[in-house]
Amino acid sequence: MTGRPKQVYLAGLIGTCLVFLVAMRGVGKPLDTSLTVALICFIVIALPLLVFGFAVLSFEVRRGLGSHQAAMVAGLGYATSCLGELLASLAAVVGVFAVVWHINSLVALLSIGASLLTPLAYALVARPLVVIQQADQERARPGNPATPDPAP
Repeated sequence: MTGRPKQVYLAGLIGTCLVFLVAMRGVGKPLDTSLTVALICFIVIALPLLVFGFAVLSFEVRRGLGSHQAAMVAGLGYATSCLGELLASLAAVVGVFAVVWHINSLVALLSIGASLLTPLAYALVARPLVVIQQADQERARPGNPATPDPAP
């Protein structure tokens, strides 16, 4: 796989949207509410934003473009990475959640709990590690009275 890391990320999300679309072709109509939400998230919201973002990231500014055109391309790239990818990623997450809800609502609710507890667990583990690392750096600093002098 080649390309910039962000392009690879966007291609993966585009692939997820397309796999969902192909899977929905086999589902009889009418779709239940959770699959309808997933369809809207993947196809209506995420897919156009992801494809546009991929296209903008594929465009390279070459010499010969005026400063106005180069600024427009840079602005599109920035807007794509900030707003488009954020909205598309959130839509993809909601779409995956809706599919999981369709399969088993208890698992979907447990995934919400795990998603909320994971940052808390990282914070509880990371904070003491940061304090320990800062203390080690403070002790290792030259001229610190807590740092033992090397033996002559």
